[in-house]
Amino acid sequence: MYGPVCVDEKFSGKGIAQKLFDFSRQTLGLKGFDFDLLFIDRQNVRSMHVHLHKLSAKLVDTFKVGEKSFVLGLFSTAP
Repeated sequence: MYGPVCVDEKFSGKGIAQKLFDFSRQTLGLKGFDFDLLFIDRQNVRSMHVHLHKLSAKLVDTFKVGEKSFVLGLFSTAP
């Protein structure tokens, strides 16, 4: 399970999320996992954009915890 990721504003846009994502995907692949799951607060528009568009995670489902809505995403560990 992947999430949450927090990057300080002064480091935003420097590829940190991409590097973390790549490291996670590579490490899990080497350990024999075919995919990883992530969750995103639906109100976190920036995170939704980064994960679903820039990092190409696939939307799997949505779920609620109390009143908060989340997106469940999936990405392959294949290179």
